[in-house]
Amino acid sequence: MNQQQEVKSEQDQLATPVPTTKKSKGLGVLFEIAFNFLTAVGVFFVFYFFIAQTNEVRGASMQPTFYTGDRVITEKVSLYFTDVSRGDVVVVKSPQYSEPLIKRVVALPGETIEIQNGDVYINGDVLSEPYLATGVMTTGQMFLHDGSPYKLLPDEYLVMGDNRPVSSDSRSWGTVTKKEIVGVVLFRYWPIDRVGVVKD
Repeated sequence: MNQQQEVKSEQDQLATPVPTTKKSKGLGVLFEIAFNFLTAVGVFFVFYFFIAQTNEVRGASMQPTFYTGDRVITEKVSLYFTDVSRGDVVVVKSPQYSEPLIKRVVALPGETIEIQNGDVYINGDVLSEPYLATGVMTTGQMFLHDGSPYKLLPDEYLVMGDNRPVSSDSRSWGTVTKKEIVGVVLFRYWPIDRVGVVKD
């Protein structure tokens, strides 16, 4: 009987919680808040720099596809695994501007591009560009002149705005490399009446 009492007494002792002070409880709560905050910040930065980001369109260079104030989601993951395709709308770093620009990929590495009579030619064939407004003509600028073919290097992309008469793009300041492409625009989430996937 004494043995049973001793065992019960030992179990009771093991089950007794360790008393905590208000100070230790407060430190635990602060530690938990700090940990959750740092985790959230870490997830945000990983998402923003490596997965996707939001961008706001400014200016008229991509009309009628985008207008000033349009807000889009730009994804970055595909750039690590695949090449950019013709027709993709991308956010790029420009040597002429401090802020990134939104443009459309028109010519790919190794291709020869030429502007003739208001049309774009890729490797000698007229490029179909259904995203342009009716009657829009493409003209040469400082880098890409009318009637002067240009062959892109293995890591060069040539980008243009959809609103060719007002767009500052590769025709003016040259090609971009894949490293200068921030991401591919996938989705417009504002304004509400034009929410949807961005098409090539």
